[in-house]
Amino acid sequence: MRKPASLVYVCAFMTPPDQSANDVSQHAVMAAGMAPSVFCADADAVGAMRINPASEEAAYRARLTETFFSATRRAPRPHASSRRSIATSPSVWRASLRRRPSAGSAASRATTFTVSDRAIPPAAQDFMIASVDSALGSKTHVQTLWASHSPFLSQPDKLAAALIAATA
Repeated sequence: MRKPASLVYVCAFMTPPDQSANDVSQHAVMAAGMAPSVFCADADAVGAMRINPASEEAAYRARLTETFFSATRRAPRPHASSRRSIATSPSVWRASLRRRPSAGSAASRATTFTVSDRAIPPAAQDFMIASVDSALGSKTHVQTLWASHSPFLSQPDKLAAALIAATA
């Protein structure tokens, strides 16, 4: 793998050209994923993908914690001045790369594979990595972390080491 000139850390789905996060989320490999169980409303109806970390419902907060923060001591508490829900536009969720990179132009890429992820199960992570590798004709550098969906909270030092290793 070529040493990258820079590194961008993105906490998101890794999708091949012509597929969106929404496409991947509806694939059979996501059946065990818990993320859909914490969406607060129909994205098409409200115009956003929403989760609500400030919910008053204890069962919902417990499911949110299990989905995204299972390896942390406790889920982060929303700041008092924060919005009551976190929203992502459905257009972002449904966006895909419309143009394939030309041969030899694809940048080096790396991902962290989070073994204990309940939001995006390991089978779905394998699927996304293999799909991108196939579509771009090159291998993704994979760093495995025994972490849940939020290694930046549960294992920040190991995540930092993985990101540094990706640039070595």
